[in-house]
Amino acid sequence: MRVLMFGWEFPPHISGGLGTACYGLTKGLMEHGAEILFVLPRLFGGENAGKMHLLGAAEAQLPEEFTRFIERGSMKLLQVNTAILPYATEETYIQGFQDAYTETQKNGHSTVVHGLTGLYGSGLMEEVYRYASMAPDIAKMHKFDVVHAHDWLTFPAGMAASAFAGKPFVAHIHATEYDRSGDNPNREVKKIEKLGMETADRVIAVSEYTKKTAIKQYHIAENKVDVVHNGVLPAADNSVMQGKKHFPVVVFLGRVTFQKGPEYFLQAAAKVLRKNPDVRFVLAGHGDKLLQMITLAAQLRLSSRVSFTGFIQGEDISRLFGHADVYVMPSVSEPFGISALEAARAGVPVIISRQTGVAEVLNSAMKTEFWDTEAMADAILALLNHSTLNRWMSRNGQQQARLQTWNKAASRVLKTYSQLQL
Repeated sequence: MRVLMFGWEFPPHISGGLGTACYGLTKGLMEHGAEILFVLPRLFGGENAGKMHLLGAAEAQLPEEFTRFIERGSMKLLQVNTAILPYATEETYIQGFQDAYTETQKNGHSTVVHGLTGLYGSGLMEEVYRYASMAPDIAKMHKFDVVHAHDWLTFPAGMAASAFAGKPFVAHIHATEYDRSGDNPNREVKKIEKLGMETADRVIAVSEYTKKTAIKQYHIAENKVDVVHNGVLPAADNSVMQGKKHFPVVVFLGRVTFQKGPEYFLQAAAKVLRKNPDVRFVLAGHGDKLLQMITLAAQLRLSSRVSFTGFIQGEDISRLFGHADVYVMPSVSEPFGISALEAARAGVPVIISRQTGVAEVLNSAMKTEFWDTEAMADAILALLNHSTLNRWMSRNGQQQARLQTWNKAASRVLKTYSQLQL
C-alpha cells in the first residue's frame, strides 16, 4: 500500500495536536507495512521522518539553481498576505519571515523566493491554494494507491492530486471550523471543509463527536464517515522529574485560543485558590488569546500563582507532567484532545469538558461543562484533597491511555483504505 499523504505540519515543527497526530499515524501505518510519501508545504529541517519519505512542496517547485541552497537549509520561501485563523500570532509569523531572511543573508545569498512558508498566520488562505496548485505535479512524479489529506488546509491539495491521478481520496478531519470558531465559522474555510468531505471517497473523523459535526453541519452521509480515535506514543520515563514539591500543581496545555477555553481554566483557578491558596497553576501554550489571558490573570489577582510557559513540546511536556497533580482541559469544542491522553499516559489525573472526543476512550477522566467553572474547581479540589481518588484516577487513566496506540489507529485507517476501489 502506497499512500500520498498531505499535511501542514510535522514534528518537531508543530503548533499542536495536528502535527502530533500525523507523526503517530504515519509511524503506525509504516509498522503495518504501508509506504508513505508525506507532503508538507515546506521542510524546515530536522523533521522526525524515520524511514518515511518527506517532501516539501515548495522546494519541489523551485528553479534548479536554488536546489543547493535548499539542501543546505538556507533557502526559505515566504509570502505575507491576509490572516485567517488564530493558530499563531502575527508576531510569530513575521518572526518566521525575519528568521528566513537572516538565514539567507548568513549564507551569502540575499534572495528570498516567494512561495510557501508552512506557517500559520498572514497569507494562510493564499498558501492553501498555492499548495494545492503544486499537488498535480507531485502526483505526476510519484506512484501511489490512495491520497490522504489532513484537515481543510490540505483538502484542496488532496483533491487536486486525486483528480489528476485518478486515485481515491480520503479526507481526515481533526477539527472543523465549528470547533475553532463556534457558531460564526469562516465561510471560505467551511466551504473548503464541506467540498473536501463531499469529494472524498471516505471521510475519517477522530471521534464520534466529530462525526456528528460532519453529519449535522456539513450534511455528510453517515455511512461515509469512519471514526478512528487518535493514539498516543509510549510514555517517557518521568520518574526522575518528580522531585520534592512544596505545593500542588494544576496544568493546562494547549493552544491559547477560543476553542481551548483557557479563560475557564483561570476562572476555576481563582475559585480553587479561595479554598487552597497553596496551589500553583501552569498555563502552557501559545495563541492569539495569550495576552488576554495574562491580563485576565492579573485582573483575577492570580499573577503570583499562575505561570505562563509559552509553547512547549517533547521533553518539556514530559517534565511538566512529571510535576503535575491534575491536568485540566476545559475546551469549548474538542474533536479529540491528544494532550489529555498524554497526561493520562503519564499518570496525571485528568479533568475534561464534556465537549471532547477523548471522553469516548478516557472513561476515567472527570467531566464538567466547559463553562461550569464552579464544578471544575470542585473537581480540582477533590483530586488534590483526596489521595485515594487521585491514585485511582492516575492508575486507571494510565491503563486506558496505554490501549490507545497509534498502531491500533493505523489498523483502523487501513480498514478504511480497504473499502476503496484501488
